[in-house]
Amino acid sequence: MLNTKTDNFFQGDKAYEKFQHCINSFYQDDSTGTIKAYKRKLSEPLLIDFDPSINFSIQDLIDISVELVIIDSGNIHGDSWKYIFHPLTLTGVFIYENILGN
Repeated sequence: MLNTKTDNFFQGDKAYEKFQHCINSFYQDDSTGTIKAYKRKLSEPLLIDFDPSINFSIQDLIDISVELVIIDSGNIHGDSWKYIFHPLTLTGVFIYENILGN
């Protein structure tokens, strides 16, 4: 059974701090997942791979027209989570997915 919590909503500097923390978790040895960024190219959305080794500032993300970053991650032990970050509004939502139902 999938137990999903969405009560972790962040705004302002706290949203960006959580974003940086989630990016840093990609450097753990047992981490899994991917990071995708959505941006507009002309009028159509474009999905791009996001390189977590590049230290992007909020202004960098805005300058390259990134509207949404989705971090879909976890670890080899079964933890699974997502962080959805909106750089333009400095908002983020952390979703922890407990696939074991505990």
